[in-house]
Amino acid sequence: MKVKVARTAGFCMGVRRALNLALDAARDCPPPISTLGPLIHNPQVVSLLASRGVVSSDAVPERGTVVIRSHGIPPSTRALLEERGLEVIDATCPRVARVHGIVSAHRAKGYLIVVLGDRDHAEVLGIMGAAEGGARLVSGPEEIAALPETDKVCLVAQTTSERERFQATAAALRQRYPQLGGDELAIADTICDSTRDRQEAARALAREVEAVVVVGGKDSANTRRLVEVARETGAPAFLAETEADLDPRELGRFRLVGLTAGASTPNWMIRRVYDELRRMGPTGGEENQKKNPQIKKIKKIKKKSSLLIFLILFNLLNLRTLIFFFVHLTCRPWVWPGV
Repeated sequence: MKVKVARTAGFCMGVRRALNLALDAARDCPPPISTLGPLIHNPQVVSLLASRGVVSSDAVPERGTVVIRSHGIPPSTRALLEERGLEVIDATCPRVARVHGIVSAHRAKGYLIVVLGDRDHAEVLGIMGAAEGGARLVSGPEEIAALPETDKVCLVAQTTSERERFQATAAALRQRYPQLGGDELAIADTICDSTRDRQEAARALAREVEAVVVVGGKDSANTRRLVEVARETGAPAFLAETEADLDPRELGRFRLVGLTAGASTPNWMIRRVYDELRRMGPTGGEENQKKNPQIKKIKKIKKKSSLLIFLILFNLLNLRTLIFFFVHLTCRPWVWPGV
């Protein structure tokens, strides 16, 4: 099987920064070391950190070092960390921190904050917390009509949101509040450039291949969105957390498969999935080929043909050798030894 990799895939800047900070903490800080929830949405990376002594915890610990996850945390949780006197390493993605700043600044001026995002996602919980109770969460433009009356409104988005959905939500917000203009209606495009680049690359890749495999954690919002983006083009798309999730029966029927990955997927996992896809044949993968009697028959015929060709060449070579010796002996004068 041929595999084409997307132009942009794998770790983004924020994830790479968070992982480096956590690994530095494992090297430099005494235990215990923990993260508030998984550092990133990738189980393999979380397991790697655990093996280095950095464990994921849902509760604020009583002591030790705490690494704030890349998705950020609400201000109330940050205050609790300071209250307990814990050593804090802030691995919040700078793009997420920027959203918190926008929300806090506009809320302080009396704006109603509208957040486009996934309910219960760690990043969204942090953003909602930054609004201190003055935010409304929507999942798309269809929920804008239910927003309350206000004289000032600010729209922000989860950094991994799909740009088309954000633009449609912004348009619906303008229709909901036609009386607001200028600074009274603030539209802050807070979608991360890395998210946009990966989605555009996935969309372009899906149009060039027969199917797309997206590598990443099943709990990763940006990974799931890449699957949605690929499917929107009409191409079959499959989510694989590891190479073990690849189904030879499903994927083996394709000759050209595209490969991309979420922003929290490490390069070594992308490589493992890539290598496994390469081993799959266009008729159903290596395992299917071994079980297919027709393929076994073809292989036997090929072996017999190769043996027949070898024997013919061998006999021809022997015949040429005999002719050479015959001509050599008959065409030169015979000299008796010693004469």
